[in-house]
Amino acid sequence: MLTKAVIPAAASTALLTVAAFTPSQSSPPSPNFAENIAPIIQKKCLPCHGPGGIGPFDFTTYRKFNQHIELIRIQTLSRNMPPTHSSSDFGPIATAPPLTDEELVTIQSYIRAGTPEGKPLLTPIARPTESTTRPTLTLNPKSPKPSRAEGVMYWQTEIFPISNPTHLTALSLTPENPRVVRSAQFYLAQPGTDPLLIPENPNVLISSPTIVPLGSWAPGFPSWKLPPKTSFTLPKGSMLIVASKIQPSGRSQSTNFALNLTVTPNPSQTPPKF
Repeated sequence: MLTKAVIPAAASTALLTVAAFTPSQSSPPSPNFAENIAPIIQKKCLPCHGPGGIGPFDFTTYRKFNQHIELIRIQTLSRNMPPTHSSSDFGPIATAPPLTDEELVTIQSYIRAGTPEGKPLLTPIARPTESTTRPTLTLNPKSPKPSRAEGVMYWQTEIFPISNPTHLTALSLTPENPRVVRSAQFYLAQPGTDPLLIPENPNVLISSPTIVPLGSWAPGFPSWKLPPKTSFTLPKGSMLIVASKIQPSGRSQSTNFALNLTVTPNPSQTPPKF
């Protein structure tokens, strides 16, 4: 037999009160360009996708960014952009600037919401400035080879002899043509290494018993810099090797660059202990 439940008046009043004060389950506002997307662009995209950068597109305004929105959706979702491609058996590399999961979700949510602009920005997004140490020594290749006009990316090696012991604290590279010189790796050849036997390909360089890898340079990554009060000594008679990755651009262009060294007169903690 079915029975009818009776709810006392006081209890029913309490239920109505709880229901009246239950927070609404409304969804959060969609991300917009000005508030949510522009900061991501400034931090993760503009080192390449700004005026004079190596990226093919300019992302400094809402209109310019949205012109490539479908490509951006695919490239970020597949994590092809930003092109960090950095991994280590010991964990994530600290200086690599990939998109975080939160940033990736923000970009995809912005696209799904129809790319709302938000409050229009008054000026284009500015490229972030890196806090760098002023170099004490700048070197240039003696006779840089012009780039190939056509073909795939390739490596090109330049050698800088070290005539006196040099105590290095920071190292960076400034290419003459950023669209041609796309990245670089730095190596130290120990005294006695035959310069004629130094290969162009870093995969071969790193396997040599007399050549030590030092670091690398690429747009958007922090410059190579040692912790305070530490230095790395380049011995007299050694050679600093710069292996540049060259991108043919349809015509032969200069591959010249400035190699910026910050040195200290006296060796600090050598070798550095981290």
